[in-house]
Amino acid sequence: MFFAIVIFFVGVYVLQRSNHPQFAATNFIDQLDGNEISKAYVRTASAFQEQISPEEFGIFVASYQPKSDTLEWDWLEKTKTFAKLGGSIVVNQEQYPITVSMTKEDGEWRVTNIDLR
Repeated sequence: MFFAIVIFFVGVYVLQRSNHPQFAATNFIDQLDGNEISKAYVRTASAFQEQISPEEFGIFVASYQPKSDTLEWDWLEKTKTFAKLGGSIVVNQEQYPITVSMTKEDGEWRVTNIDLR
C-alpha cells in the first residue's frame, strides 16, 4: 500500500512539473540542442506555426544552431494561458540573457517567441 501511495505522488509531481512553463521551455531548448527540429517545432504555438513553416524553422535553426552549455531561469510571469520567463543561457562559453514567451494550447505550454538579447 505504501509503495502505491509513493508511486501516486511521484506521478502527480511529474505531471505537474511537466505542465510547468519552465519545464516546457527547457525541453524546447534541449530539443534544439539535440537537433530534434521537428520535435521542437511541434512545441511551438499555432500562431507561430501559421507564420513559419517547418521547413523555414529548420533552415533558421540550422543556420543559427545554438548549442547551450547551461540554462538557468531567474524569473517567471504567468497567468492561466500565458507565460513569460527569463534567465541566462551560456553558448560557447558566452552568457546571454534569454526570454521565452509561451501560450497554453490544448493543456500544454507552447513557445511563441524566444529573445536572446
